[in-house]
Amino acid sequence: MMKLKKIAVVMTLVTALGGLGGVVSAGSTGTTVMDIVDTTYNEVEMVTADGFGTLPVGRPAAQAKLMARRAAVVDGQRNLLETIYHLSVDSNTTVENSVLTSDVIQTKVSGILSGARVVSEEFDGGIYHVVMAVPKYGAGSVADVVYRDVLKNTSAEPMDTPSADYEEDTTDVTSSTGYTGLIINVKGLPLERTFCPGIFDTNGRAIYGVRNVDPDYAVAHGVAAYAEGEEAWTDAEIGNGRAGTNPLIIQAVGLRERTKHQCDVVVSVEDGDRILAENQKSGFGARYAVVLEY
Repeated sequence: MMKLKKIAVVMTLVTALGGLGGVVSAGSTGTTVMDIVDTTYNEVEMVTADGFGTLPVGRPAAQAKLMARRAAVVDGQRNLLETIYHLSVDSNTTVENSVLTSDVIQTKVSGILSGARVVSEEFDGGIYHVVMAVPKYGAGSVADVVYRDVLKNTSAEPMDTPSADYEEDTTDVTSSTGYTGLIINVKGLPLERTFCPGIFDTNGRAIYGVRNVDPDYAVAHGVAAYAEGEEAWTDAEIGNGRAGTNPLIIQAVGLRERTKHQCDVVVSVEDGDRILAENQKSGFGARYAVVLEY
């Protein structure tokens, strides 16, 4: 029954979107028709999907090309919907789970897709190819639905305090001046990106997560930033990222087990206390200055 409902939802959304605008007319000549529709789409993280359409037979060339493009857009909308469905909300939930149980969220997702844009398109060898995109973060984005309608977060809680028996490292010179942010080194572990990553210690204590982040900030920027690859790691560590110019760098010891999505990182109990203690001094948690390197 759940599978049938999913099919019905997909068909309803894609059918509703079939006649929508939000796309740019194709040119009549040249292989690459368009690269970027709206430059603002190039400045934010996007959810994208490909769509393909073939030339119908027995039609005039110009009409056939337009029909192939239309087919590619509809295919792109369908694939974009599936891509959004499979985005992880947290360690055990996807967007799809929420859509199937809430007509309100289904309507919100439909609204996001109605704003989908073609960000690139080309015509080659009788096949029309488009790339469609919606914003992952920001007003009217997937994150907007996730944080406001799925999680229904209304406020941010402060990070906890360290254990009563925690002893500070007095040799840490930087600690006396305060760290600007937190970087968790998750390199080499199969971390999955999600809207709601969490940091836990090996005892299961929550160190940082979505409950600590203002929902407006989460919608605009996410709970934590991700740095993937050497260039991004360097940028994060030298101050060109969310963790600031003097980040506290902690090594993850693993990922949280027994979860559907491997998106929560685990640190040692000692490092968990250190994070909480340093946050008390400089308040980087209240600035959501957290980066996950993977």
